Amino acid sequence: MFAGKFIFFGIIFFYILSASLYPQMQKVPIDNSISQLFSPALIQSDDGVVHLFWVENNPIAGKKLWHKKQINGVWQSNSNEIIFPDFPPTADSTHTITVIKLPSGRILLGCKAVVHFFIYSDDNGESWSAPAELLNGITALAKRAARSGFFTQSPNGKIFYSHSRSGKLYRSVSSDSGLTWSIPLEVGSPALTGVSSGVVTETPNGELWCVYSYTNQTGIYSISSTNGGSDWTSPLLIAANMLTPRHIKVNKEGGDTISIYFENAVATPHPPLMQNDIFKVTSGTGYPPFSNPHKITNYRGDDFYSFVSFTGNMFCFLSNRDSSGMAIYTGSTYGTIDEPVPPAIYGYYAITDAGSGHDEFRVRVKTENSPLASVQLLISKNNGAVELISLNDQGMFSDSIAGDHIYSHAIGDFATGDFVRWKAIVTGGSGIQTTTPFNNSFFSIGDVKLIDTLQAGLMSIPYNNAGGFTSGKYDNKDFLFTSGFTLSGLAGNSLWANGNSLAIRLFDYLPGTVGGDTADPRSSIFVVRSSDAPFGEAWQKYRYAVQTGAEFYDGNNDGIYEPTDLNGNNQWDQNEDAPLLIGDYTSYTVYNDAVPSLKRLFRDQHPLGIQVAQSVFVKSLSTSGFNETAFIGYTITNKGTHDVLDDVYFSVYSDPDLGDYSDDLIGSDSTRNGGYAYNDGGDTEFGENPPAFMQSFTQLPYTYIPGVTYIDSNSNGLYDEGTDTPLDSVSVNLGPAIGQRTISGARFVPVSSFMQTMQSHPQVGSQTLTAMLRNIQLGNDNWGQPIDVCEWSFGNGPALSDCDNINPHFMYSGNPVSGTGWLNNTYIDQRFLLTAGPFRMEKNKPVSILVSLAIGRSNTALNSIKKVQDVTDFAHQIYNSNFTDYTTSIVENTAIIPAEFSLSQNYPNPFNPETSIRFAIPAAGLVKLNIYNILGQKVRSLTNEVLQAGEHTITLNAAEFSSGIYFYRAEWNGTSITRKMTLLK
Repeated sequence: MFAGKFIFFGIIFFYILSASLYPQMQKVPIDNSISQLFSPALIQSDDGVVHLFWVENNPIAGKKLWHKKQINGVWQSNSNEIIFPDFPPTADSTHTITVIKLPSGRILLGCKAVVHFFIYSDDNGESWSAPAELLNGITALAKRAARSGFFTQSPNGKIFYSHSRSGKLYRSVSSDSGLTWSIPLEVGSPALTGVSSGVVTETPNGELWCVYSYTNQTGIYSISSTNGGSDWTSPLLIAANMLTPRHIKVNKEGGDTISIYFENAVATPHPPLMQNDIFKVTSGTGYPPFSNPHKITNYRGDDFYSFVSFTGNMFCFLSNRDSSGMAIYTGSTYGTIDEPVPPAIYGYYAITDAGSGHDEFRVRVKTENSPLASVQLLISKNNGAVELISLNDQGMFSDSIAGDHIYSHAIGDFATGDFVRWKAIVTGGSGIQTTTPFNNSFFSIGDVKLIDTLQAGLMSIPYNNAGGFTSGKYDNKDFLFTSGFTLSGLAGNSLWANGNSLAIRLFDYLPGTVGGDTADPRSSIFVVRSSDAPFGEAWQKYRYAVQTGAEFYDGNNDGIYEPTDLNGNNQWDQNEDAPLLIGDYTSYTVYNDAVPSLKRLFRDQHPLGIQVAQSVFVKSLSTSGFNETAFIGYTITNKGTHDVLDDVYFSVYSDPDLGDYSDDLIGSDSTRNGGYAYNDGGDTEFGENPPAFMQSFTQLPYTYIPGVTYIDSNSNGLYDEGTDTPLDSVSVNLGPAIGQRTISGARFVPVSSFMQTMQSHPQVGSQTLTAMLRNIQLGNDNWGQPIDVCEWSFGNGPALSDCDNINPHFMYSGNPVSGTGWLNNTYIDQRFLLTAGPFRMEKNKPVSILVSLAIGRSNTALNSIKKVQDVTDFAHQIYNSNFTDYTTSIVENTAIIPAEFSLSQNYPNPFNPETSIRFAIPAAGLVKLNIYNILGQKVRSLTNEVLQAGEHTITLNAAEFSSGIYFYRAEWNGTSITRKMTLLK
């Protein structure tokens, strides 16, 4: 079977050119700082130019096929994208490139995207054909499953394409220079199974020859066929003792010599960890036997994805040998010296909170077993001075035993919340260094809140530390599926859009600050309550919120948050620092738009350096019906590379579900800068009087406009405090302790639109493109066209005589209570965007926004709209008073008039520090509700006013009470009821 010598052509993951030019491995100059590189391949065209191809996965541009040239031994600075079918978004190592040059000079290139395609060039790589599919005659599923395709060329003019699929090896053949291909045929008789990698080619006498490896067997094998592949010989072992050989390539190296190149796993000093190296076996006669395996890469880390071709003596491969990330290297198959090589780092990790005092930072680095000059640690604490510290292999600091090639060290005197930035530097005996990337390690600050719950009376909404509010409930029934935000604007002339909105699966924000680490505990949700002890744990922990931008009351005016009881009286005094606390509950968290492009809904978008500091404020009230009021604050800062993000719009994007989600309606309320959801009748969950829900801008965003809000004295297009002359200003309310902050040179922008969206609608369905979201924010449909009120079938516009005069940017602006104006009249699962803008985001100048959430419930569905309007008015009243006026005499009336006076048991009971007390009166009258201690002394009056018939709920906040038993007594029309409750702290 092996009577003829093998003189054939193989495509492989190594390429060949003049050995004298490449005495050592050379790195190809490609910027891989933010990209992943896959599958390099080389070929030399007839004009002597070397062409390098690779797949690059860039978080901004996505996954592309790239091409770079080497002319006269010099790599050209520019790289060119080759138009190729879209690659799947996942990082997939199966995108194996194969390239070959035919005797005609044609360059033929194949690569797997979703399926296998090929292109060709007849002008030395200057232009390329349109991509065409390689694997014809098989199912789409089989095409997707096919892996690792490689070209080889026979001296008889045939081109073979070998690929593996589901453990079998297949071959396709082209006899017309790659224009058409046969149906893939199995290799072997019976067909080979369990194959990892293989190559098929043809000898001068027409024999088919196949070299392959198994997934679960050691060694490399060959089979051959003399009758075109109908029958094959039994497997012949040609390279033994190879653990996991893969990515097999074949190369003719002059005369009758052929070599088989492959990758193989090699043991490291740290079992079971293995490394990858490139090997070859050689035959000087063109047929078996072959030499023992010879290792041609000596770096003790990973060298893999090699490529070799028959047209020269250069090969290429991927390696991380210079610590810059996976890069492409080249070498010569003739005499390349892979020495000296950088030392390998097999692993590294750090431990914080170590040692008996939990104040130690310990680091360990696993290295190779060759002689090393040093192993060092470059470290800084809290972004302070940088130190260089030597590590040792003496078996200390719980790193196993001495001499195990694990280097370690321990550094003490760290405190809670400290931050360590570090990297390891390993220097080999030749002086070449290998470094780890910089790493961040954090000392614990205690419990880290990733999720908390906004609790305002009967309204509760869980939220996370990246801007998402979901699963809102009122009286333990669903009212809000999700609420988030979206932003869009211009960066130069480029449109951008991002946000956090579960309603359309938009998740562009990650916890933490711009450039920070999501593992940083300072990306927690920090909560302060009015019931917290002054200078206690919550106040102390809030210092980490301040480090990321949280507001605080600076009692001693030193610019530093230091919550200390200066006079030791166990009370807070005005000259002492305190956290920002508005109402009874204040939370703070920070997040930024760091999600990479490939993980975004809008793949054309990339991080801009937008940081959002989010606050939540809730106040418990003693009057029922107004407790379901809360505020969400967004302080948005441009911390990226653009001096200005212009023409910015901010939207609240909500998906309300009032009980049964399929019977909801929505409307806009321009007088309150809001939008709301309601029912116009009973609901299966809430009964005959379902609540209404409204979101409103209580403080709008503000903007800087040259020539309008300020005189741009230095003509730089930015407002510069102290240089430019302000012509306008706005005031931002930060609560009674901090007061108001004046923003000079700015003015508030208006609410610009309220838009309905819904699933699977051709005009306002889910926004899947950047421009769609922008168009909706501008008050148009997804395609940029205004809604035609007179034709819109989800409202009553077609029946209105003045429909042409209604502003389509504020959908359903009529009055459902009176039944007038443009109304939503189609029950569906509603979504809405409430948008304000445009405004400018100048670099490092925060823009703050405050949104209120309110629920109102009255005796009918439509009266609940009036109630939620009253509650929203109350929210505006609270803000306009700088959060000082929380008083109201308006109470809630329920739908059912009770038959008798009753007082329910408080819930929860026992409680800490809040509980709800519900009572019912059959007729209007004076109601008193008082709290008494165990001695019978009155300690709180909750209400003393005339109330209407119905059920009423009042929330008691007993934060200042001591633990124990209390009594509450309700009096109405000369009768009274007393019940007992327990406060447990």
